[in-house]
Formats: sequence, structure tokens, C-alpha cells
Amino acid sequence: MIEDKMLDESGVRALAKAAALPLADDRVPAVTQLLQDWFPAASELSRIMSAPEHLAIMPITVFAHPPADPTE
Repeated sequence: MIEDKMLDESGVRALAKAAALPLADDRVPAVTQLLQDWFPAASELSRIMSAPEHLAIMPITVFAHPPADPTE
């Protein structure tokens, strides 16, 4: 889980750098606020979905690569 101390602007810059995502300095405050708002709910959802009674639940969306041969 992301630590609260990582949700400051320096932490957001570090996360962007680690993910090789370009993040302009003028966007850092907005991204920081978004993540500060989003992480608590995402962490709670993760905690709930990790419970044993939910282990068999799978996402409805399936990601797949298209066939190498478009005629398939």
C-alpha cells in the first residue's frame, strides 16, 4: 500500500519517475491532490476485495491481445 508520506509532491514526482511517466512541474499539484483523494478509497476497496469471501470474484473486463493473423 502507498504510504501517506508518499502522497506529497515529492512522492508523486518519485512515483512518476519510477513509472517512467513524464510529469510536468505545473501538473504535480493537481496529480498530488487527485492521488490524495483517490488512494484511501482504492486502498479500502483492495482490502475488501482481498477478503476470503471475494477471492473467486473476477473482473468482467478481459484484456486480450488480438490474434497475430487477422484472419483468425
